Amino acid sequence: MSIRLMNVVLGADMDHLSTTERYVLLVLADSANDDGVTWIPIKGRADKRSIMKKTSLSERAVQNCLRSLETAGHVTRDERPGRGVMYTLHPRTKCTPARNAPVAGENDTGSQALSDAKPPHDVHPRTKCTGASGAPTPARRAPKPLYKPDSPLEPNGSSPPEGAGDAGSKRNRGSRIPEDWTPPPISELPPAARAKAEQWPAGAYEAEAEAFHSFWLGESRAGSRKSDWNRAWCNRINEITGRVLRDARAGVKVAAPKSPAQAPAGPLRVHDTSRENAGARKIRDGVRKLLGDQVYDQWIAPSRLDLQADKLTLVAISAFASNYQRDNFANDIARAMHAVLGPDAELRFHHERPLA
Repeated sequence: MSIRLMNVVLGADMDHLSTTERYVLLVLADSANDDGVTWIPIKGRADKRSIMKKTSLSERAVQNCLRSLETAGHVTRDERPGRGVMYTLHPRTKCTPARNAPVAGENDTGSQALSDAKPPHDVHPRTKCTGASGAPTPARRAPKPLYKPDSPLEPNGSSPPEGAGDAGSKRNRGSRIPEDWTPPPISELPPAARAKAEQWPAGAYEAEAEAFHSFWLGESRAGSRKSDWNRAWCNRINEITGRVLRDARAGVKVAAPKSPAQAPAGPLRVHDTSRENAGARKIRDGVRKLLGDQVYDQWIAPSRLDLQADKLTLVAISAFASNYQRDNFANDIARAMHAVLGPDAELRFHHERPLA
């Protein structure tokens, strides 16, 4: 498992990927070594790990995702006769240099690239967003930038007076997505976005809108504030239409979420753990020590531990989360459980939608 690559895939700079592409890239990172190399097959035997088994996607859907990731420069595929296919990961964020540029190192002199390929020209490794090594030194006094509406500076280039209007600052920076946000009807979209959304298969519009809403509700880093969330949704439609139609042709099925009248209102993200007993809390402490705070907070904390006698059920917030817990953390959770309940305890995995 490459924690560094997994953090890159889960970062906000990779939000241009589709949900399925990001999931497949996450599985590759989870099985890769520190050099970003993995031999995980697309399809394997029942007792052998594979991309299809970890993602629950069809073979065609996985192949389409891998093709898209390779085209975008996130993955290099190297087929070795008699051994299989070797994938080398080098996820490209928004500021990553072109594919033929050397990979940036962790120190001033650079480090070895994740793949074995050498750059076609002898240049110093470039860190993200830096200029070329031969670029002239900037002038000592650069001209003042043009004023932008979302700039924290006043039009004359000076900082606003201390305490002068937090409201102005909030207006400039936009706002977080409302918890009750819903996408506008397709008929009310701008012409370009409407023409694309009308091509989507049934249920895709509602499902993608729910994923869009859920992602931005949980996002807290830079870029989580927008001045117009409906416009941001229209931009998202323009970005993902090609992927949605490809998934439909590949046989990926989507189902629209339940309407607000049928489903509990508000964001459903974590289970209520207030009724867990002392044994469940001890198991939580053990799992946290084994996995570390970061992994625990992301994958285990939102789940509920149902403990009855010597049976422990880990109830995740979604089928995706439950499958990921089973595939990646089952051994560590079982160790913590056996330490509290004894060697005969039984571990089960389940998922259900959290209550409002």
